[in-house]
Amino acid sequence: MSGPEHEFVEIFLQEASEHLQFLREYSGILQDPYPVPEDLERLYISAHTLAGTSGSYGYPLFAEVSGKLAHIFQYAMNATIGAEAAGPLVEFISEAIAVLESDLLMVSANGVEAGEDIAAFKQKYPFAFQAPEAVREEAAYVDEVATAMEAAPEEAAPVAITDLPQDGEVPDEILEFFVPEAEEHLQVVTECLLALEANPNPEDINKLFRAMHTIKGAAAQVGLLRISRVAHRAELDALINAAFARNSAEDVLARLDAAQIANARVNTMADVWEHPQLRARHRWVEVATPAGTVPALLPPGVPDAQHTRMDPVPALGQHTNALLAELGYREADIVRLASEKAI
Repeated sequence: MSGPEHEFVEIFLQEASEHLQFLREYSGILQDPYPVPEDLERLYISAHTLAGTSGSYGYPLFAEVSGKLAHIFQYAMNATIGAEAAGPLVEFISEAIAVLESDLLMVSANGVEAGEDIAAFKQKYPFAFQAPEAVREEAAYVDEVATAMEAAPEEAAPVAITDLPQDGEVPDEILEFFVPEAEEHLQVVTECLLALEANPNPEDINKLFRAMHTIKGAAAQVGLLRISRVAHRAELDALINAAFARNSAEDVLARLDAAQIANARVNTMADVWEHPQLRARHRWVEVATPAGTVPALLPPGVPDAQHTRMDPVPALGQHTNALLAELGYREADIVRLASEKAI
């Protein structure tokens, strides 16, 4: 892995590490009798962002485990977790964070996920990764996790896994957290674009990409798929532009042609003058001027030079007397105007 792709993965690894640190430090509030709602919202958004960004980068195992954490925090936002369930849930969350940190290390070192570690984690807690016949309510899911952990054996056979249900309507309490954060990132995007217009530099490009990447992941995870798609398009454009910037226009066109991808280039004026088709179709003719002959293009729609007039370019004042005579001026008047330097 090299170039921009490596840089983008490094951004993901850094952001994911920060999210995991946040989850590790604050997930213990589930054991508080009256946890602060805003803190639960932040835990939910953080876990959902992890699931979305890791999935978009092609790390499905990481996305699955972090999605389970988000599912728990989502329930905690809307219901009270009993004291007897809070302890086992926090233990599960702590071990999930540990296995996700191990997965990040494996991705950073080898570019692949720690499949064996995550498989062992799922075998240890199979009840958290069951494939139900119908979508369960969050309360049933959390209660089942908490109850089963207390009696779960250390070893268990692997079971089938299904994705979490899609998000429904976004709750107002989630929007109250998401909207201000998205506005801050959009402000960063605007500032970066203005800075890049004046002075293109890698630092602002990476900063812009990080902001769009965060918006995409957060929007997808709270159910705002249109915002996520637009952010993803901007992210994809950045990847394409970075890849194309490493090659000349000729190399890019050759590679696109070889891949049978429709393409066209935007020519400069110099490119137009040198276009091979203009020469092949004999669109250039020689035109006389007071300074010598110059090349000129035939008018559009004219098949060849025999079907159009391409007269010499007149010298300054060359036809002035003839034009004035056509307008009714007498020869004496024309001479007078010339003597007065009016013409």
